[in-house]
Amino acid sequence: MIQTKTIEAFEDEFGRIETGLFSSADSDVQIVKYKGDSSSRLAFVGTLGLADKSRKKGGVGCEWFMEFPDDLSANQAASVLDHYVSMYLSGEIPEPKRGSYILFSSLKDRVWPNDNSVGFYFTIPVFRSDEFRKKSHANNIVPIWVVPIIKQESEILESHGWHRLEEYWDQMNTDLHDAYRVQVL
Repeated sequence: MIQTKTIEAFEDEFGRIETGLFSSADSDVQIVKYKGDSSSRLAFVGTLGLADKSRKKGGVGCEWFMEFPDDLSANQAASVLDHYVSMYLSGEIPEPKRGSYILFSSLKDRVWPNDNSVGFYFTIPVFRSDEFRKKSHANNIVPIWVVPIIKQESEILESHGWHRLEEYWDQMNTDLHDAYRVQVL
């Protein structure tokens, strides 16, 4: 059962829940779209109930979320997120932690048509509010930010590790919300 305090913490950060669907893998897990703050121009999708399933698998109790420009399809983001949540729940991928990543098996796995993503990078939400961090901690939730990565970033991960990728993002002032970002040669 999803705790009301968890829902409130996520809604305080991302806006009211606008719509939701049960995960294709487990009816106790939902993928939800948050209304977002009209001033931020971002849309948000995330999981609810995954933390309970994560703990039952011996994990730390994580909920996943994605942030992206609100002009992109939240339905497509929710569908792709659901696909990888289903893989996680079935044991096909390990519990993500900061620095974990998944490379898509084919271009059809991309989040939006013709985006430049080749996979997902998982990180702790270091760019969210202090209040969100405190509420998540109080609710024993580890929020995991799911960030689409491009080919060049996957190469940095594979060659130099996640510390170097995050340094690269800082140096390049990378907009992690933009799955259409171009590769810098």
